[in-house]
Amino acid sequence: MITGILLCVAITIASLVANSLPVWPFTLASGRHPLEPVMVAILVGMVIGNAGLKLQSFQSGIRLVMRKVLPLGIILLGAKLNFFDVLRVGLNGIVLTLGEVGLALLLMFFLTRWLRLETKLGILLAVGTAICGGTAIVAAAPVIEAEEKDVVFSVATVTML
Repeated sequence: MITGILLCVAITIASLVANSLPVWPFTLASGRHPLEPVMVAILVGMVIGNAGLKLQSFQSGIRLVMRKVLPLGIILLGAKLNFFDVLRVGLNGIVLTLGEVGLALLLMFFLTRWLRLETKLGILLAVGTAICGGTAIVAAAPVIEAEEKDVVFSVATVTML
């Protein structure tokens, strides 16, 4: 289990360091960082996962990080939300936000039906697109009892978009 946890920590640190490198594609001439560390981590994970390496010994640690640490990160992300900022947006802003989220969910529902995707995968893609990306997907996955492959695919797809 420890090897999987250490692999996740190493990828996290490497992604944070790579994201701050003063070279393209991590930093543009304007000084802006177009790639989020999450995207860099997903790309690193995709390379490792497709490199033909035997990763079975890492799986239990990776699952632990995905099921316990990632949800904690989502909670901490939500803790940064300032309730007074929400109040400053006002009723019009809140109604508009709810309408946009509802419309995005509805459009993704029809799109996933049209593309004949599995229902749980469609729900994850809809939630990730409409709400807040990977954090919404990871939060919704246990509720709908989504398979790990659908969660990974959804997070990677929404993050790349």
